Amino acid sequence: MKGKKILALSLAVLLLTALLPTAAFAAGSPGLAQGTSVLSEDANTSGAATVYYGGKAWRVIAYDSGSITLLAAENLGHMRYDTSGNNSNAYGTSTLKTAIEAIAAGFSSGEQSAVIPRTLEGGSANYGETEDRKVYHSDHIRGDPVENALLWPLSVAEANSLDKELLKTDSANPDWLSSYWWLRSPGYGGNYAAFVSGNGDVLVSGYGVTSNDVGVRPAFYVNPESVLFTSAAAGGKSTGAVGAGALKAVSAVDTAAWTLTLLDPSHSGFGIDPFAVTYNSETNAVTVPYSGAMTGFNEFISAIIKDSSGNITYYGRVVHLGTAAAASGSITVNLAGKLNAGDTLFIFNEQVNSPETAPPDTPLPVGAPDTQTDYASALIEIEILPEGQYDDGEAVPSLTVNAAPEEPDLPKTELDIPKTGDDAPVFLWLVLMSIGAIGMAAVVFFGRKRIIQKRDQ
Repeated sequence: MKGKKILALSLAVLLLTALLPTAAFAAGSPGLAQGTSVLSEDANTSGAATVYYGGKAWRVIAYDSGSITLLAAENLGHMRYDTSGNNSNAYGTSTLKTAIEAIAAGFSSGEQSAVIPRTLEGGSANYGETEDRKVYHSDHIRGDPVENALLWPLSVAEANSLDKELLKTDSANPDWLSSYWWLRSPGYGGNYAAFVSGNGDVLVSGYGVTSNDVGVRPAFYVNPESVLFTSAAAGGKSTGAVGAGALKAVSAVDTAAWTLTLLDPSHSGFGIDPFAVTYNSETNAVTVPYSGAMTGFNEFISAIIKDSSGNITYYGRVVHLGTAAAASGSITVNLAGKLNAGDTLFIFNEQVNSPETAPPDTPLPVGAPDTQTDYASALIEIEILPEGQYDDGEAVPSLTVNAAPEEPDLPKTELDIPKTGDDAPVFLWLVLMSIGAIGMAAVVFFGRKRIIQKRDQ
């Protein structure tokens, strides 16, 4: 009798388990996500995310809704703080500032546009001194302030706020001078500047500004509103073959290295004709006329599917825009087995700067991870109507473009098409429900019978 009760309970539990929704990503982070929230994990710890930007690696040292602070993962060069002849630790006139501005100039125009400039406050005295009523300030520079700095060296105060492991550039060789790097803060005396040692110690007294070559390790702010996607540097934007069947499931990844897709003004001319979107129920495919696309060997019209929670479940590069004639046309996207109830389809024009997108006659260096930034138009939500185009005179819902990737303000897509995400027969569910009901009834029956037997005894 006890075995029968266990069997009945097991059947009921199996039924309830079958009815529970399954997670979109079983483990790790999704390889492709809208916005930047994945970068917030472990910020300012030894496990902080690495972001490739401008072809270089940067660590996430701070994350909030208004900005993401990135610090070079390693020294981007070595130099004396000042070789201008001034022999001064005033950052605004230093050759260190000139070198860091050259690194910023190496960013693309799109990358520069996504950087939030800042002002480096001036007026600090040297460490341990008072000058003309000025006192030492661990977050200010000596001399005049520097405005609109895209990249900048950390201050003593900023360096002291970081995890010590992040301050190290070469843990295997901490005693090498090449492992040291400059801070912008003044040191002890007018010709000394603060620095960080190879062990991650912040040395406020400083090092002579003309003495030796020390590392250049700048930081900067990224505007999260400029980021459309964050994708794993290795395989994050994995796609099927270019064409109608390009959509490929986004996989979970276990990585801390990422690249960004930035919203790009040069792609803002991309649009669709919402009156001419068609859907074929026999093939479960949607066709979308488009115009105004940017063209080139690494330009595509791509598509994603997002579930009702906003997770990107599918991504694919559908059309290659290799010729100028491809700036307008139409794309067809196969949705069979991919678009579930509550899901939404989006298309967009993007420039993909990955080794795999290079043309055969102009090969790019091949290797993982991808280290280049991608650029894209805003997402366009596709509303799908059944069988054919909008009829003349039919009310047409307005087309909304997603210009805010973190919290898109897009109308719901009402899809009057077969949903293929779960094609289990209805009778199967009825059978499972019946088994569960029988199991529960068995629990009650055998339980009452046992009570009656005990009472009769």
